[in-house]
Amino acid sequence: ATPSLRRLGAGFTVDSKCPGVRANVWSPADNQSLVIEASVAKFLTGQNVFGLYDLDDACYELGHEVLERLGLEIDSEVETTLADGAMELLRVDAAAHLKCESAEQATAVMAALRRLAVTADGDWAAIKDETVTLGSWSRRPTFTFYRKDRELLKRPPSRSVWRRAHLLAAAENSMRFELSLAGQELRSQGVVIAHELRPWHLFEQLWGWFHRVAGTARPLPVIADI
Repeated sequence: ATPSLRRLGAGFTVDSKCPGVRANVWSPADNQSLVIEASVAKFLTGQNVFGLYDLDDACYELGHEVLERLGLEIDSEVETTLADGAMELLRVDAAAHLKCESAEQATAVMAALRRLAVTADGDWAAIKDETVTLGSWSRRPTFTFYRKDRELLKRPPSRSVWRRAHLLAAAENSMRFELSLAGQELRSQGVVIAHELRPWHLFEQLWGWFHRVAGTARPLPVIADI
């Protein structure tokens, strides 16, 4: 038995070297490929406050780490696929943070953006006052914003994570904006494999969604009135 490996339905969960972090792994019906579902930054570093910009290297490291923990041999064909960044992308998330000066300001900004989101997109969902998602029923793009500091209070990074105190301080009073692109959306944009995707392409779209919610042409609520 492999301590880092657990059965999960038709697949497995693979433990990262970072405590409490896992990847889900399974093979589609054709048995010709292997699907790895994971937060790449979190699996490799134990945290996702700061992400990874070089997707080629990140996918290479993730593939190696998961395959080794599965006990699978990395032959020359697989090594070439990983080294060339030729892993097919089924979903990609891009994130940015907005640092507020105080908890009160962060609460006010969250409330203001939540109000704007309701009128910016008919397809939205909210979890209490902490998380709002636009495109919540979409299988292609979704845009989510939430209080990152509150998330870390509920699910703090392991104490073994490098510069943990710095990460928590960086997330304090901050809001996180996430754009998730599913495989169908990536294919429609002509992005299928890892080395075809560049960070600037993701962040252009992320900020496009942000301005869709809080663009300068839209009146912002007065924070003092919230």
